[in-house]
Amino acid sequence: MRARRLLRIRDDIVRALTRARVFRGRHYRSEDHFEADVWRVLWRWANRRWPDKAADILLTSHTSRERAPWTRSAERWEKFLRQRLGPDVRALGSNNRVDIVVRPPGGDSIGIEVEWFSRATHAKKRSASVLAHGLGQAALALAHRDLTILVIGCSASRGEEARELRRHLIRACRGSRMRAVVIQ
Repeated sequence: MRARRLLRIRDDIVRALTRARVFRGRHYRSEDHFEADVWRVLWRWANRRWPDKAADILLTSHTSRERAPWTRSAERWEKFLRQRLGPDVRALGSNNRVDIVVRPPGGDSIGIEVEWFSRATHAKKRSASVLAHGLGQAALALAHRDLTILVIGCSASRGEEARELRRHLIRACRGSRMRAVVIQ
């Protein structure tokens, strides 16, 4: 029962991100600017679902997410750091952490990794290395998270490329604990 509930929450998050109007027509200067909009969409979603609890449910290390009204809880983050299944996953000789963790009431968690493909002038950021990094972070996070979501912003890509990426990722994630959202 808990597992189904968490799957519904994950699917709600995917729908909220996919349908969010804030991304339409936007071209971002950096991954942090894109991630700020992802944070706002998640914060609004969490606040609608659990009124006045969004700051407790959404966790991130990014202190830039302390701007009102979509603020994170620094106190909650510090507590999360000390937990056995906290944000850090030690694997393959490094310490990995997804960008955002959703911890709905009930103790389960969903990790969200945010990646961004930049304009064509930054070819490396649009290359497969961004995709590989995001998939790796989301996969490693499953050591501590029940489910993960990879969110890729590719507003600088041609529509055809984004649609192709979306098709590949949907097929790759089918039947797994990971989902991918491609935002154009």
